[in-house]
Amino acid sequence: MCVVIYSVTALMLAFGYAVLLSMLTDVPLSSLVVSVAPGGIAEMAITAKVLQLGVPLVTAFQVSRMVGVVLMTGPLYSHVVKRLESRT
Repeated sequence: MCVVIYSVTALMLAFGYAVLLSMLTDVPLSSLVVSVAPGGIAEMAITAKVLQLGVPLVTAFQVSRMVGVVLMTGPLYSHVVKRLESRT
């Protein structure tokens, strides 16, 4: 059940972010939805190509997301471990 809740929440947040970006830019909502959707870079690029959306845009968003995840995982883990150690 937790996986379902997490997946639905992630998709809703991604869609909300896509709508916000669409209002602030001239980029079509359909391209932005695929760009910010949680998933692999290859899968999202193929989806964009099949749907005739902006493949370079989707790929750039997905790569940026992956870089962010890679760069933030270590510091976030260290922060959580420090907080847990301070509780004991």
